Amino acid sequence: MVSDLWIAHKVERAAASATTYISTRPRHIRRSLRVDRIAAWNVTSIVATFLELGIKSGDEYIPLVNFAGNVAAGLIKSLDYPITIGPDQDIYAKFNDATGGDILHLVALGGYE
Repeated sequence: MVSDLWIAHKVERAAASATTYISTRPRHIRRSLRVDRIAAWNVTSIVATFLELGIKSGDEYIPLVNFAGNVAAGLIKSLDYPITIGPDQDIYAKFNDATGGDILHLVALGGYE
């Protein structure tokens, strides 16, 4: 049973025209977390080719879902399936070919195990 809820929101500006990764988790808690929803979007421009959501474990990126095709600016893509991440893991979004200056959002929410 989940006793407490949490939300983590990361906003980042793409530095250059390239594939951009952003990651997040509640930073004050270093234990296993249940993640109920992951959502990501680019406020500024279209995401060309794909948008990927997954788990970051150290330097390794483990994809959970890949939204193929162009993703319109402001269109939220999400994974609505509960997963558990360990104390040293984060949630990430990979924006393919983000344009320099794009405003990228990543939100994860869930509960403590």
